[in-house]
Amino acid sequence: MSVNYDNPNSFFSKIREILLKYGLPPIHLLQETLPSKLKWKSLVTKHLNTYWQNTLRDDAESKSTLKHMDTEHLLVGKNHPVWTIFDKTKAEVRKAIIKARIVSGTFILKSDRAKFNQAPSSVCQLCNLSEENISHFLLECPILSNTRITYFQPIKTYVTQHITAEVWHSVFQSKSKYHQANYRL
Repeated sequence: MSVNYDNPNSFFSKIREILLKYGLPPIHLLQETLPSKLKWKSLVTKHLNTYWQNTLRDDAESKSTLKHMDTEHLLVGKNHPVWTIFDKTKAEVRKAIIKARIVSGTFILKSDRAKFNQAPSSVCQLCNLSEENISHFLLECPILSNTRITYFQPIKTYVTQHITAEVWHSVFQSKSKYHQANYRL
């Protein structure tokens, strides 16, 4: 395209930048072999989704509040599994909201409130045994043990049936690794 090639504000310069940004073929190649409308639409959709998925994933991985979110589930055009709700009742929607807050690090616990002097104590209100932080809430609070067993036992059973004891101990050797493996959604 020799028309206004030197002008960075021209239509063709902008098109060239867009094609380059999304990894699409340059305009001179498109002139030589023009794809069909369906092929072009499919190619553009694929490249746009790949670009924005990578951008979203990189952005999410750089956020400290999203450190527990499994970025492999961040797919353009698809909901994160935390939002997979089979029974669309208010209770199930509330559960999904809580799960999303836990995954995103925005679920406010007593330890968070105590940091900002909004709570006099960071001790767990349910058990009054230790500080209410995310690890205590998900793994240690004795009051929540029945709820925990409901969800963690099927996961543990499945995992132990599909891996060896050595792999289990190497992956889940410390509480923190166990916490991360069960916490990542």
